[in-house]
Amino acid sequence: MIDYKTNIFSKLTLLILFLVIDRNINAQISPTGVGDAQIAEWSALGIQQKLNSAKTWESMTYVGWANKSIRNYDPLDRKDSWVLNEAITHKMKVNNWRYALSFIYKHKTKYSYTDDNINQSVKQEFRTYGSVNYPFKLNYLTIVPTFRQEVRRFYTSDFDLPTEDLEFRTRFRLQFIFNLDKQNEHRIIGSSEQLFTFDHDHKNEDWSKYSYNESRFMLYYSYSPSTIPIQLDLGYKNDLLGTIHPHSANYIAFDVIIKNPFF
Repeated sequence: MIDYKTNIFSKLTLLILFLVIDRNINAQISPTGVGDAQIAEWSALGIQQKLNSAKTWESMTYVGWANKSIRNYDPLDRKDSWVLNEAITHKMKVNNWRYALSFIYKHKTKYSYTDDNINQSVKQEFRTYGSVNYPFKLNYLTIVPTFRQEVRRFYTSDFDLPTEDLEFRTRFRLQFIFNLDKQNEHRIIGSSEQLFTFDHDHKNEDWSKYSYNESRFMLYYSYSPSTIPIQLDLGYKNDLLGTIHPHSANYIAFDVIIKNPFF
């Protein structure tokens, strides 16, 4: 198991190593959902790799860590999850359409409270999704609408099936990327994303209704220095959960990505 609090020093060490690698970066990693929380922390390390000389095929691989607080405002209070993601993206030559196929593994620690006791359990998730987007460029502003369809399969720590074992989730995102300079080194990235789901009940062999589930709002500052081949993203995310009595989870997020380390 990963010790999230002590592992922060190893993350900083990796970051320092990444600063000396000669690459170009043009990507961003969105925080994973942690569910109910007062405040959450997300950090990720990724590699973006071109797969052909025409630069129409691309691989994005990352590992991310999430921590959260439930009863206080310490973002490192409790470990929540770690995520391993692999996505293949294709950009069409005739226009700006992009589509992607991704596979994700997520290992999540769940908490339940009884009096003064805190109980833990593990939820494993295997996810695949397909997405499509079309960027619109208007001088310094790029607008990117994205449609994404996911299938999520859940297991317990010993690979038994939980009550909700299968989920179909649809995501609609509208992203705004504003370049602050002509060199595109400094950018502000904002987005709004709405999620709709329906789940399978393993015990009752029943399906829930297809319905709205949550909204995610993000605001990032992104720095891609021309002399240092990395992109650093620092941002905030608000996850608005539920419908009848909606409540928010607040995130602070940071990621670093390397591009084309293999050729």
